[in-house]
Amino acid sequence: MKSIAIAVCLMLLLVAIPLQAQTLTDAQKAEIEKILIENHKELIAAINRLDVAGYVKFISDSFQERVGGGNVSARSKDPFLKWIGDAWSQRASQTVSPFDIRAFVLSPDSAYTLYVGGVQITSKNGRKGGYGNAVTYIWRKEAGGWKVVHIHESNW
Repeated sequence: MKSIAIAVCLMLLLVAIPLQAQTLTDAQKAEIEKILIENHKELIAAINRLDVAGYVKFISDSFQERVGGGNVSARSKDPFLKWIGDAWSQRASQTVSPFDIRAFVLSPDSAYTLYVGGVQITSKNGRKGGYGNAVTYIWRKEAGGWKVVHIHESNW
């Protein structure tokens, strides 16, 4: 009987006292949004330079996966970086042109950015192509700053 009474009391406490998520002021959200949009612009600049090292500095050691083109291209950081290196080594140039970049803060240590734009690629053999895409980067604040833990890309 005691355990039932304790369980009922705990349930009442949970119902009566709502759990509060970490809250941010508008100024704190704006500051995080500014940082993430700048980080995302730096990512795009690294992509346009075919600069794997410049891109990698934003990828978390606990990177989970990249999803795009209807499949998962990598399930952790090292395979993802190999995939990037292999793909970029085949290109003479690439230009990512954003139409829009937005940041959405979820908590003091998690957020995502959304990019919508176009990509033009010239391969080393001279072939040219392009496509539109929307890319979502999931960011987590870590000891070394904001890092990407997941990427989802849609192309058309």
